[in-house]
Amino acid sequence: MTALHYVLQLEKKYAKLGKDILKKFGWLDLGRKAYSEEGGVHICFPVHQDFFAVFHEINHHTRDTFDGKNEATFSKPLIREQYMFKELSCSDALTLLHEYGAIVSAAKIVEERKTAKSPLKVMTEAITSLIEHRGLLPRLLEELPARFFL
Repeated sequence: MTALHYVLQLEKKYAKLGKDILKKFGWLDLGRKAYSEEGGVHICFPVHQDFFAVFHEINHHTRDTFDGKNEATFSKPLIREQYMFKELSCSDALTLLHEYGAIVSAAKIVEERKTAKSPLKVMTEAITSLIEHRGLLPRLLEELPARFFL
């Protein structure tokens, strides 16, 4: 599969653990938004392209069925509460994701997160736009009282 963006799809009941695992190992793409599918039954987390390769490789090594969508048939997902999250290894994390029925596929929806802007930056951009729109001198921006920029 050659796509620009990938998502890891999990059932909603396993979404919290899945997200924690993805964040811990740096696989979660924080620049894009997660979204739900099938009326909220599944949650799709944006992942980096390198995660697809790792996930595909673990599928290949475990000799699970692979039909081009990276979908594998799993028995009933196991709940492993005995794992200490801090001690979870990369291979154990991937195994858990497999056991929870994780599917990696190309992203159907690619929605970038809005980056937060500080009030100072928002105000500066607004005043700059106003000054340019009115045809005033840009140096007027420098003459604003310093207390506005604290």
